[in-house]
Amino acid sequence: MSLQGPKAVDILAPNTSGDVPGLKFFHQMDTQLFDRDVMIARVGYSGERGYEIYAKPEDAPQIWRNLLDAGKEHGIQPCSFASLTPVRVEAGLLFHPFDVNEDTTPWEVGLGFTIDKNKGDFVGRDAVLAKEGKERFMTRGVSCPSDKPIFEGEEELYRDGKKVGTIVTSAYSHRMKKSLAFAYLDPDVTEGATLTVGKNAGAREVAVEDLPFYDKKKKRLRA
Repeated sequence: MSLQGPKAVDILAPNTSGDVPGLKFFHQMDTQLFDRDVMIARVGYSGERGYEIYAKPEDAPQIWRNLLDAGKEHGIQPCSFASLTPVRVEAGLLFHPFDVNEDTTPWEVGLGFTIDKNKGDFVGRDAVLAKEGKERFMTRGVSCPSDKPIFEGEEELYRDGKKVGTIVTSAYSHRMKKSLAFAYLDPDVTEGATLTVGKNAGAREVAVEDLPFYDKKKKRLRA
């Protein structure tokens, strides 16, 4: 179960035996939640402070019900998996296999920092390092102020009549009042550029942004 948002810590802390407020970002701990053994990890796909709860299947229903009861005063809401898409796009979080997959390289999707060149040998080391500096495209954000979604996915993006990229994943941000999307763009198309969705006269203009769109310095995530 995933409990996400700035109030997640206030819901968990009074009901666990461990130090949830002191749990660092990307760390986990074994503890008890509502007197049930669980592992709590401070992670999530929301771009907010949040936690994932790992429990035995037989304990999950009770934990779920107790979480909803404990979170009433904080405005807790059950959400489907689909609700992750807008917030993860706002936060610039990629999802396999839609945004990153076996056909992309780490540098093309902004994950070059995950490759440790000083680690020594590892499976695929020579193959992946040979791809650095040969990026066919770069993953960047494109946005457009709007009152409803304008992207469906796979739209072609143009600059001065030349195709320079393709929309990959899109979402509408209600809090930013913008249509957002990840796009594979030619490497020379950088933040601040203006592109058009299609090349017909009157085609809608979109702005290129470096990711993430929201909370650029990720302060909320690490709060």
